[in-house]
Amino acid sequence: MPRLAYSVLERLLMTENGVRRLNPNIARMLADLDLTISAYAKRASVARSTIFALLNPDQHPDRVGGMHSITASKLSRAYAEAADITPEQAYALIILEEE
Repeated sequence: MPRLAYSVLERLLMTENGVRRLNPNIARMLADLDLTISAYAKRASVARSTIFALLNPDQHPDRVGGMHSITASKLSRAYAEAADITPEQAYALIILEEE
């Protein structure tokens, strides 16, 4: 049976307007929540190396483009849970879209 309604976060993730990047201030933002990047990665079920690659794209020349939708979703949901905000608010704070 097809789905009739999507959440705001799902609609944001379906929009392919550009390349998704992780906010370069994420380490400070996580520190404000008493989270390390490692703890955040574990909470989001994302490899720590993925987060570091997103933060330092120049050091990872084999990786092309930004992050996948599923990664953006996982990171947004984990940040939302930690910050006690909605996933949509978290997405707006931590995910930057570039054209």
